[in-house]
Amino acid sequence: MPLYAQNISITEELQTIKTYPFSDYNPLPAMVISKKVSLFYPYSMIDGYTDKGINKKWKVVTLENDFINVTVLPEVGGKVMGAIEKSTGKEFIYLNHVMKFRAIGIRGPWTSGGIEHNFGLDLGHAPWAAGPVDYSLINNPDGSVSCVVGGLDLASRSEWRVKINLPKNKAYFETEALWFNPLPLHQAYLSWENAAFKASDDLQFYFPGNYHIGHDGLASPWPIDSKGRDLSLYKNNNFGESKSYHVVGNYRNWLGGYWKNSSFGFGHWSSYSDAPGKKLWIWSLDRQGAIWEDLLTDKDGQYIEAQSGVKLNQAAERSGYYSPFRQLSHKPLYSETKTDYWFPVKETGAMVDANTYGSLNVVFIKDSLFVTVSPLQEMKDSLVIKVNNNSLFSEEVNLKPMKTFSHSYRVAINANDSFTVNLGNKKLFYSNRNESLITRPERSNDSIKDFNSGKRLFRMAEEQNAMRNFNEAMELYEQCIKKEPTHNEALARIAELYYRMGEYGKGISYARQVLEFSTYDGAANYIYGALQDKLNKLDEAEEAFSIASRTMEFRSAAYAQIAAIELKRKNFEQAVIYANRSLDYNKYNLTVISVDYAKALLNNKKPKECIDVLNKTLILPQEGAKATPYLKWPTLQWR
Repeated sequence: MPLYAQNISITEELQTIKTYPFSDYNPLPAMVISKKVSLFYPYSMIDGYTDKGINKKWKVVTLENDFINVTVLPEVGGKVMGAIEKSTGKEFIYLNHVMKFRAIGIRGPWTSGGIEHNFGLDLGHAPWAAGPVDYSLINNPDGSVSCVVGGLDLASRSEWRVKINLPKNKAYFETEALWFNPLPLHQAYLSWENAAFKASDDLQFYFPGNYHIGHDGLASPWPIDSKGRDLSLYKNNNFGESKSYHVVGNYRNWLGGYWKNSSFGFGHWSSYSDAPGKKLWIWSLDRQGAIWEDLLTDKDGQYIEAQSGVKLNQAAERSGYYSPFRQLSHKPLYSETKTDYWFPVKETGAMVDANTYGSLNVVFIKDSLFVTVSPLQEMKDSLVIKVNNNSLFSEEVNLKPMKTFSHSYRVAINANDSFTVNLGNKKLFYSNRNESLITRPERSNDSIKDFNSGKRLFRMAEEQNAMRNFNEAMELYEQCIKKEPTHNEALARIAELYYRMGEYGKGISYARQVLEFSTYDGAANYIYGALQDKLNKLDEAEEAFSIASRTMEFRSAAYAQIAAIELKRKNFEQAVIYANRSLDYNKYNLTVISVDYAKALLNNKKPKECIDVLNKTLILPQEGAKATPYLKWPTLQWR
C-alpha cells in the first residue's frame, strides 16, 4: 500500500525481471588474487556469468508524483533503476529492462542503467553494486516520499546512506548522500553518483566548462578539441577508445543532454560546494564498445554515463604526481554530505542553463530572441532581457511544472553587444559573455616539479596512502622525513600507519617526535591519543584528544573520542557533554549518534531520547521523518 496517496506515492513490490545471474564466488581471498582487488579485502571476488536468462523476482520500490516516476532496486546496490517523465512517457534516466550481470565492477558483477552510488576507493564500481543493501521507505512531513538505501563498506568500515527523495509538487528527484568514516584514520576518498542515459547519434551533451581533465590529471580543451572536433556531439566521439571527460570551468555546475529527434532531454544540478565534479563517460563507438551493448542489455540499446562527484576528477593513482588534481582523504570520524538533483527536459531544443527551477534555452535568429523554459516547479517571477545592461523587456511569467514556456522577442543585437536573459534573481540565467566561467589553474608549473623536496615526497606519499597502497606510502613518508626530519605531517602519518599495523608503541614514538617539536600539533595529538587509547592509557589519551580539539580538522573527532573514554569510565554525564560537543562541529558523526550518545542517554535513564537518536541515523540528512527503527544489514551477509 502507498505510504502517501495524494498525488504522490511510494510502493514496494516484487517484479519479475529477466536476469542473467552471476555465480561462483572465488574461494581465494582477494589478497592472493591480485594487488588491485586485495585493497577490497574482506570482500570475495566473483567469477561466474552466463548468457542464459531466467525470470527472477526482484524487490522494486516505486516513487511517483504527478510528473515523474522513479524506481529503485534495493537488492542491486540500492541504485535507482530508472526514471520516466509521465506526460511523454519518456525515460530521462536510462532504464535497463533486464539484469545482465557482467564482470565490470571491482568484485566482478555489475549491471548497467539507472543511478548507482559509489563511495570509498576509486578503482571501479563499488563492491556492493550487485548485492542487497539496507533500505527504508519514508513518508516525510512535507508530503515528499523517500527511499533510503545504505550499507557498510567492509573494506574501510565506512557507512553510507543515500536518500532518494521525491517532492510532492516538483518534476525532479534528489539523491541525498551521507558517507561516514568511523575510524580514527584517514581513508580513501570517493563519492560519485553515476547515472546512465540512452546513447544515440542525435544526442548532444551540455557540460558547461572550457576544458576537461583525464584520470591522469592532464587537461585538454572542451568542447572543441585540438583537432576541431565538437566533443559535445555524441556522434563526433567515433575515434579511439572509450572516453572519460571530467569537465571543468563553469561555476553554475549543471549538466545535461538533449535528444534532438525526440525534443527531450535530461538534466542534473548540484551546488558547487557539494559536488564540483562533472564526468561524461562514453563507450568506444567502434566494435570494442559496441559489444557491450549486447553484453549488458537485450533491447534497450547503448548508454552513456553522466556522473557527479566531490572531486574535479576521478584521479588515477599518480594523478597528483604531475598535476594539481591529487587524491584527497576522508577525515577521521567525519561525515560527508552531498545532494544531487535529476530531472527531465522537454521541448527546449537545447540547454544554456539548468537547475531545480528548470531548464533554459536561448536562441538568437535574425532580429528575434527565442526564450524557452522547461519548468520543474511552479514559478511566478520576472523575465528580464538586457542588451548592454539596458533593460529591453521585462514581464512576469507564471510557470507550471513540465508545461514548456516559449516566447520570441524582437531584439536588435550587434556582434559586439552583450545580452542577458534573467528569470528571477538568476534562478535561470544566460549571458552571451559566459559570465560564470572560472580560471582555476589546470596545469602544474614545470618549475615546481622537484621530486626531491620534502613537500613533494609527502604529497606523493599522500597519493599512495589515499589509494590504500600503505607500503608504498610508508616508503615515501620515510624518504620525506629523511629529507626533512621535522616534517610534522609525515611523522604523524607514519604514526597512523603503525596504528593500522597494530604496532601502537612504534606509532607513539613517531607522534612524540612531532610533540617534541610542536606541542599543539593537531594531527600528532590526535593520533597520539588514539594510540594511547589502544594501550588503555586513558588519561594520556584524553589529554592528547583535548589538545587536538583545538585544531578544527580534529575537533569533532577528538570530542567523540573523549566521549568514548568517558563511557569506558562509566561517567555518562561527561560522555553526553562531549558527545554534544562533537555534534556541534559535525552533526552527522554517526559514531556519536548511534553508539556513544545513545548509550549515554540510556544509562542516564532517558530511553525515549535514545530511541529518537537511533532513528535519526536512518534518515539523515533530513530530520523529523519516521522510519523503521532497526536495520538488518544484509550487506554483512553478501561478502
